[in-house]
Amino acid sequence: MIEALSLIAYILFMLGTAAQLVAMFRKRNAHGVSASTYALLVILGLFNLLIGLQYKIISMMVLVLVIFIGNCTILFLISRRVLFLLFCCFAVIGFLSVTFAPEFVADLRTHRWSEQVGFTYGVIASLAFFPQVVLTHRTRDVAAIAFSNYLLLSIALVFVIMVSVLVRNWSLTFWNSVLMLSLVEMLRLKIVESRKTRQAL
Repeated sequence: MIEALSLIAYILFMLGTAAQLVAMFRKRNAHGVSASTYALLVILGLFNLLIGLQYKIISMMVLVLVIFIGNCTILFLISRRVLFLLFCCFAVIGFLSVTFAPEFVADLRTHRWSEQVGFTYGVIASLAFFPQVVLTHRTRDVAAIAFSNYLLLSIALVFVIMVSVLVRNWSLTFWNSVLMLSLVEMLRLKIVESRKTRQAL
């Protein structure tokens, strides 16, 4: 059951990421898409891989890897500098962790740290779309934002919340519910601002 729900959720996440990529390539426009949001989504991809490893959900890990590559590509289109700095940070943290705390790195792959990983993931997830919401409120520019991306992400998040309830990870459940608020707000902004643009034309 958990494997099936995770599979559905991450297929939807993958389709949402693909929809955003297609919209940016089609319009040749990344203006109005937040680099901070996609940097946080790239970080979340690593946490998702770790959560998949802890619960041994193979399909989730494969799809998360595809989504991770998609989010890296989107971030590359928005800001190559931010992507480069992010990967430099990953390399430094990875090197320091393996060098100075190899036992901790091994423990991270088990259920022992699942609540802490879930909590950290949740804090980052709940903040991930906040920069995008703020940027969109400020600029009212939704041209490069794919409505289908936010719709698919919202539906996928419902499945993720169901999985987090089934595995009794209450940190994930709470923070994913907070994340849902940002996604719903982005859907609302996309609808309202697109309608205003059409009326202006």
